[in-house]
Amino acid sequence: MSLTRRHFLRNMLLAPVVGSQLLNQSAIAATLSPAQSVANALGKTLVVVFQRGGCDGLNTVVPYGDQDYYSARGGSIAIAPPNEGARSALDLDGFFGLHPSMTAMQQIYQAGDMAIMPAVSWENSNRSHFENQAAIESGGKFLAEQGWLNLHLQAQVRNVPLRAVNLGTLAQSMRGNFTVSSISNMAKLGLGESGRVNTQQFLDQDLKQSMETAYHLDHADNPSRNLLHKHGQKMLNNIDVLKDIDAGSYVAENGAVYSGSKLATEFKNAAQLIKSNLGLEVISIGQGGWDTHTKQGGGEENGAQSKKLADLSDSLGAFYTDMGADMKDVMVVVMSEFGRSVKVNANKGTDHGHAAAWFVIGGGVNGSIYGDWPGLATAQLNNGRYLENTIDFRNILGEVMSQYLQNPNFEQALPNFSNYQPVGFMA
Repeated sequence: MSLTRRHFLRNMLLAPVVGSQLLNQSAIAATLSPAQSVANALGKTLVVVFQRGGCDGLNTVVPYGDQDYYSARGGSIAIAPPNEGARSALDLDGFFGLHPSMTAMQQIYQAGDMAIMPAVSWENSNRSHFENQAAIESGGKFLAEQGWLNLHLQAQVRNVPLRAVNLGTLAQSMRGNFTVSSISNMAKLGLGESGRVNTQQFLDQDLKQSMETAYHLDHADNPSRNLLHKHGQKMLNNIDVLKDIDAGSYVAENGAVYSGSKLATEFKNAAQLIKSNLGLEVISIGQGGWDTHTKQGGGEENGAQSKKLADLSDSLGAFYTDMGADMKDVMVVVMSEFGRSVKVNANKGTDHGHAAAWFVIGGGVNGSIYGDWPGLATAQLNNGRYLENTIDFRNILGEVMSQYLQNPNFEQALPNFSNYQPVGFMA
């Protein structure tokens, strides 16, 4: 169906309200075999949370059973073993404990619904935020144009109203040839054209005229014209699907209480979107602020990392409670680009490191702790300074795609990786 001038302008007026960033839409249906095409919704949703900045895994999943942890971190940021004070580690298995701010996630673990991987990275990891985030989100390839989630979405066709949504800043994992909408503010999705007193507050007249001009250009090789013609209809379709969702009236279930934080709001939005039965298969969320070079803090409640971990744990706990029995069809993966240095720096913080702690929650997960512990003695460290990894992050992504999302072609989303070995966290 062609996009009329009226529809095009309507899209342009609505787009700033939705905060939508739309990517390329490929004609994937024409290139896939019948076996790759799935007519109905999968019925499962994956929520990916990226902790941007490099979360210190050693104070997130605390190896209190390893005495080298206390030798390296001393009394400045080390977290006491369980039951040694009000802000001591929350016990998991007699060797590991969670940060004391993570009571909600401890309860999820105790319910058997959380897999913990304390030492995750890969052989090409470096200590650049930008490069390592981009590589992890591209399935292990630096400077890649497409992310692993987008490549997964391209591997199969599912006829549903809305298959993927990015909440907040568009993630590299969602970039690629499959069109994905990025929503900045769910609370404004319900605003229709009739509710606008003055459209000038949303779109400057000169900009609107420029768009009209670009839309009607005759030159097929004009990039502006081609972009508008290529994405206009998809933008309209996504807005039509989302515009009737009223985030302001959403009421959480099962006694769940979301705080007013940005992360909690995005988890709340995710719950509402999943319950709207749009066929959502993938949701991406980001949480920044994990770069704790200075005054990171230990177990104390007002520490910099402590506050971030409380936000993560409480937001995830509210989402888990809100979804209730439906968590069997929802999986949350929490990841970070790298961990931190084992030893504390001169500013009572930690520097960019190697292995990080990852989590997988819900979705039929076998709740346990996975991967051998590499140890924290100097001879056991990566480059003598950093926690060594014993799990390759691509094995986690591969298990999520192949076993949870039932993608038989998941290797396409993991370029240059031919040694897939499942971690074993799927039930």
